[in-house]
Amino acid sequence: MRKNPSERFQTGAELEAALRERLAEQGQPYGSHEAAEEVLLAKAESKGIVLEKDGKTMGIQSEVLPVRNADEIAT
Repeated sequence: MRKNPSERFQTGAELEAALRERLAEQGQPYGSHEAAEEVLLAKAESKGIVLEKDGKTMGIQSEVLPVRNADEIAT
């Protein structure tokens, strides 16, 4: 966040557009599936749970749970 208010994003929509543009530049898709996975990972990390996806560890601590399909994640 910038100290000078005129250098800040004026709306959430401006910030969203800038973030989506940056992701597109990197060739990284980011939609509802990726957002659901990110929320699941954050929730797991807050409880000290490790998640695995395709054999890759995605969290912290020692308890390991598989990442579920985004359609199964309760909101």
